[in-house]
Amino acid sequence: MTCPLFHAFVSTQYLARLIAWISLIFHVFHDFHDVMPGHDLTGTLKAPWVLLIFVLPLRGCLLYLRSFSAVTCTFDKSA
Repeated sequence: MTCPLFHAFVSTQYLARLIAWISLIFHVFHDFHDVMPGHDLTGTLKAPWVLLIFVLPLRGCLLYLRSFSAVTCTFDKSA
C-alpha cells in the first residue's frame, strides 16, 4: 500500500532541506567576503572569524551577523 500524501510530505522536506543548505552556503560565502576586504580588522582578528565561519557555519554566521549588524546597517537619515 502506498501513501501519496506521505511521499509528498517527504519530498517537501527534502526540498526544504535543500533550500536551507543553499541559504547556508550563500551566508557562509557572503560573510567570508564581508570579512576579508575590510580594513577595520587586522589579520590576527580575521583568522578566527574565517575559522569560525568555515568550521561552525551556522553558529559562525549567526554570531557574525549579531556582532557586525549594528556596524553594517547604518542608514543616512538626512536624505
